Amino acid sequence: MTNYATNKSPTTAKGIKLHYVLHELIASLNMNLTEFAKALDMPYPTLHQLIKDEFTIPKVTTLRPIAKYFNITIDQLIGDAPLPTNKDTSTIYKAPHESRVVIQDILLFTDCAHVVTELLNSSNNTTLSDALNIIRELYLFSSSKKLKRADKDFAAWYFNRSTN
Repeated sequence: MTNYATNKSPTTAKGIKLHYVLHELIASLNMNLTEFAKALDMPYPTLHQLIKDEFTIPKVTTLRPIAKYFNITIDQLIGDAPLPTNKDTSTIYKAPHESRVVIQDILLFTDCAHVVTELLNSSNNTTLSDALNIIRELYLFSSSKKLKRADKDFAAWYFNRSTN
């Protein structure tokens, strides 16, 4: 039940609140809030309000995609039911890890494409084939170094090497 005097969601019977559970779930992914917002395709301010416990009464339409992402129920998300353990076959720790890796790869590849696009704006003689090759090499290099963002120095070096 909501405390309408403070307009904040109350602590559950187990003493755990939504913001704590959500913070722990996101931390289990080794993602920051910005990365999680992109992965979920949810506005960052919405998630920030939930994490900081500034949200008045969260809507089910806000909670549902978060719960679905972690493969848990809304009751588990808000702290009214226990989270699955590592021994469960459909745990929150199985699917999100795989999703996190894919999402990080997509974010890195997108960043590589963006960096190469910026370099292409300064060049008039680059073919599409050259551009795609540069994106591929930049992605492979950045990925091999386990970077979260494209290495701009490598991109500039490889771009100049490939276009001259």
